[in-house]
Amino acid sequence: TTGEVKLYDVATPAAKPYGLQRAPDGSLWIAMFGTNKLGHLDPKTAQLTEIDLPNAGARPRRLAITSDGRIWYSDYARGYLGMYDPKTKTAKEWPTPNTKPGSGSAPYGIGIAPDGAVWFNEARNSTMVRFDPKSEQMEVVAVPTKGSVIRNVSVDSVRHRLWLAESGISRLGRIDLK
Repeated sequence: TTGEVKLYDVATPAAKPYGLQRAPDGSLWIAMFGTNKLGHLDPKTAQLTEIDLPNAGARPRRLAITSDGRIWYSDYARGYLGMYDPKTKTAKEWPTPNTKPGSGSAPYGIGIAPDGAVWFNEARNSTMVRFDPKSEQMEVVAVPTKGSVIRNVSVDSVRHRLWLAESGISRLGRIDLK
């Protein structure tokens, strides 16, 4: 109503805040793409806290948050899927299916399906990956449009679909879920 914009400084130089998501508790989580950190903004206090991820080379790009408050992130630089649990203050990471030593698969867009599965894309491989948090198993789904980078994934929980924004080729993709 006032037109005022409030800015919040991050403590780490060149942190490059990138992915941003609202958690079930109303707080905001930020992927600090220029670092191995996640940011957490408490809207009540305007306090911004940085959380170090376990690997110094991690570069979280996009985030998705489950109903239990777990933060899922795509680690673009290393080719990992990661999860940070704010309740236990622990992180866990899994290499993506097409990650090879010295060359990551560049996971980017990420979303949580209605069944709780984590879906993300491997930008360098034109694939979507379904990760089951219970079994910790990954299933690869080929995207037929080679060369697209899926920067955003939108979950349609009502129709049980994933919508994919395929940058660079001017197309949208859709995956119908079971």
